[in-house]
Amino acid sequence: MLVDHLTVIESLAREEQVPLVKMHLAMIFGHLAVYPQLTEQLIPPLIDFLDDDSVFTRSWTIVSLSIIARKYPQECQGVIELLVPLQADGSIAIRSRVKKAIKLLTDPNAQFPKGWIKSEHLQKI
Repeated sequence: MLVDHLTVIESLAREEQVPLVKMHLAMIFGHLAVYPQLTEQLIPPLIDFLDDDSVFTRSWTIVSLSIIARKYPQECQGVIELLVPLQADGSIAIRSRVKKAIKLLTDPNAQFPKGWIKSEHLQKI
């Protein structure tokens, strides 16, 4: 349903100012990772969200980038490089999320933390 409107959604992500909307967009982008042809479109707005003022937006952006990196191993190193600087973030929540994400992306046996995967199509990654 959303795939046909991804260009509009990406535009909204760049312009949106409401933190709750951006948080949900970050979640949606991660769960659209079930479509391999969309990966290149999903990553740039997520990278932009890493600089957002909202801890909630940044937190779910980390999750979505982790989903993409785990599903598409060729994206893994780039995502880790994006996350490493956030280990020194001023937010304890972000530092904790980054720690879990890096473990997830560097340990093939690590499981996604409970609550990170909302889509049943991604449960097995």
